[in-house]
Amino acid sequence: MAWSSKSHPHRLLLTKQFPLGSEMLPVFRPVTQAANRIWNSCVWCSREIRGAEGKWPTEGELKSKFKAFAAWKELHSQSAQAVVEEYFEAVSAYCKHKENGHLEMNPPNFKPKNHLRTVTWKRQGFDIEDNTLVLKLSRKKEPIRVTLPEGWNLLYKLFCFTLTASWA
Repeated sequence: MAWSSKSHPHRLLLTKQFPLGSEMLPVFRPVTQAANRIWNSCVWCSREIRGAEGKWPTEGELKSKFKAFAAWKELHSQSAQAVVEEYFEAVSAYCKHKENGHLEMNPPNFKPKNHLRTVTWKRQGFDIEDNTLVLKLSRKKEPIRVTLPEGWNLLYKLFCFTLTASWA
């Protein structure tokens, strides 16, 4: 179970996990790396703007700036937006800790190129067809199809699907 995000702060969500297996790594690696490139672009752009103007850029500024980036076009648009939103949640937490006197805190930093970043598909970014989870990517890319394990009851409504990459 997990608490919902800002949109529904008092909602407790039931979460389920299932292993994808190492054979799915080549399928998901480009997706997680695209999310990682978006994160690193957020870090770089924020540092440039903070250095020049002395303030953090807004979430909207970065989203509009990155829409033309190649990494943005690898993911479903809402998944790419979710990476920027996660970055700004980290920035917000950093600023809050600094305000509370925790001077040892550092701003969100770059992730290594081979880092497998967590990717979130919001409700419009996936479908369920029979016993298959269909994860949409950008318009010109084929979606990723994941066959669900036996015994999965998908009668409940999914609000989002999060891929946390942790292959051994």
